[in-house]
Amino acid sequence: MSNKSLLLFLAILGCSDYSINKITEKPAPDIEVTPLEYSFSDLNVGETLGKDFLIKNVGNDKLYVHSIELVDESSSFYLRQENLDSLDPQEEFLLVVEYSPLTYSYDGAFIELESNDPDEPLVKILLNGTGSAPIIKVTPDYHDFNLIELGCEDDLTVTIENVGNVDLEISDIDYLANVPADMIIDDFFGILESLPTTIVPGGDIALNIGYIPLDTLNDASILKIHSNDPMTPVADAEQYGNGIYGNLHSETFYQDGISDVDILFVIDNSGSMLSNQVNLKNNFSSFISVFSSAGANYQIAFITTDNAEFVNGEVVTSMSPDPILSAESIIDSIGGRGSGVEKGIDYAYAAISPGGDAEPGGMLTRESARFVLIFVSDEKDYSTSWSAADLISKMASIKSSISMITAHAVAGDYPSGCASNGGAEFGAGYHDVVSAMMGTFLSICSNDWGIDLDEIARDSLSVNQFVLEHDAIEESISVMIDGIYSSDWIFEESTNSVILSITPIDGSEIVIDYASWSCR
Repeated sequence: MSNKSLLLFLAILGCSDYSINKITEKPAPDIEVTPLEYSFSDLNVGETLGKDFLIKNVGNDKLYVHSIELVDESSSFYLRQENLDSLDPQEEFLLVVEYSPLTYSYDGAFIELESNDPDEPLVKILLNGTGSAPIIKVTPDYHDFNLIELGCEDDLTVTIENVGNVDLEISDIDYLANVPADMIIDDFFGILESLPTTIVPGGDIALNIGYIPLDTLNDASILKIHSNDPMTPVADAEQYGNGIYGNLHSETFYQDGISDVDILFVIDNSGSMLSNQVNLKNNFSSFISVFSSAGANYQIAFITTDNAEFVNGEVVTSMSPDPILSAESIIDSIGGRGSGVEKGIDYAYAAISPGGDAEPGGMLTRESARFVLIFVSDEKDYSTSWSAADLISKMASIKSSISMITAHAVAGDYPSGCASNGGAEFGAGYHDVVSAMMGTFLSICSNDWGIDLDEIARDSLSVNQFVLEHDAIEESISVMIDGIYSSDWIFEESTNSVILSITPIDGSEIVIDYASWSCR
């Protein structure tokens, strides 16, 4: 080989060696993660388990970590780490992952690591774990009874299940309902009495809720069940419903009056009352004539504001030879020498009490008759033994219905008395009795006692109680008197009757519309 050829060969060979060495020795980072997948063992809720993951740069150039991101929809995994920006060749870093389950479930997640590794710029670590816990399930958690006729009943079974894999401990059950409580919890199985109680996995208990609407208001109730379910420590179940009227009725009555009435006058016999006693005597015929015209079977007796015994021991009746003359004679004998401390309430109470002249079943007070109490006084009541409320209660106790008792008064005007015809102090005490018993309170200073006594007599005879044919719902009742709606009435449930506060005049038409209970 010539020298020239040798030099050319050496030149080519030298160029080839130089190119190969330059490619082989280029530095680069290389990420290595151990392990790339991990399954956490079963954990109870409240427990935590950690796992170390080794991140190492096995390359020959600096590894830059751009991001470490945990993707976890279950929120059961937690990433603990120091700031990791880079790793030199052969440098290591421990990434700690914790698993703490929130409920009974299979949980999965993954970690994404982005780096400048030219071969694996994105590395994923797969994670999974299983949590153990009790889980409460309430069925139904919402229920609408819809429209139920008043008095009818519907019921609902609420089931409480444990759909977890650990015992469910029910510590308490609260039941709340709006007032009036038409929804009630029926503890048929004694669950409420045995709290706290345990429901094993797959087990259940049942509660019954009954609904009987008694009005047309919206009804609601809620069960609040307290347990050891970590996700739902208080589970709710709501119930709703509405009552509606079922049976509608309309009844018409006419004012015809009553036939039997027993009347007890309580007359003030103090010195200032003489002229008033004369007025009562001179106009008593107006009072009696109302009863006679109505053909009523009446009995009348008199006591005073200081003595509970019948004046002259007499009872005037519709069968007396001359009722007007007999009554006038009794009034004449009362006089004005009685006590100046008038105690009409005390002596009226004593008269109708056992042993009194007006006791039930005695000379005056018949079981079938309405009992009427009439006070006549120009002073207030000074009673000390019994109050107006006591007398009202006592009168109510002697009859089966409050419609069978009433009270009237001729006394000093409310609230300051009156000045004409001798004047009078306000009849305090008597006014309370009359008002509570829906009677007639007239002025003792009136110029025409005849008209006043006529009014009291008519109010004593008129019917103000109307018994309904069907068991009525009080809230549904409407009353119309001669075509005009009235709100002056009460409903007496014990007799299923409407009692009017203002007695209709003779011949009045009373129309009562109402609904009755559907399922009673």
